[in-house]
Amino acid sequence: MEFAYIGNDNILTLVELASAAPGSLGYTNTASVVVTVVDSGATSGVGGQSWPAAMTLVSSESGKWQATIADTASLSNGGLYQAIVEADSGPGLHGRWKVPIKAIVRELE
Repeated sequence: MEFAYIGNDNILTLVELASAAPGSLGYTNTASVVVTVVDSGATSGVGGQSWPAAMTLVSSESGKWQATIADTASLSNGGLYQAIVEADSGPGLHGRWKVPIKAIVRELE
């Protein structure tokens, strides 16, 4: 489970996005990758941010993609959410993942 800090920008990272298609094994750096954060049971994204959000390739690392969950996203303390990541690299090259997220307030100890 990942954590998102309420009132903070949070970076969601997808690592080692790869293709298993014959003749194209290896990390995928040319896909269209998006993410939508939903609360449990919902089908549309949480308020406070436009969804889906594009994930961008981290240029220094093959297969690594990132997106920001904005500080304005409507998350509640202790709330359980899912980041739904979808990658499209052409016909027959689609992927979909669900990443559980718990929203918490950042506190100093």
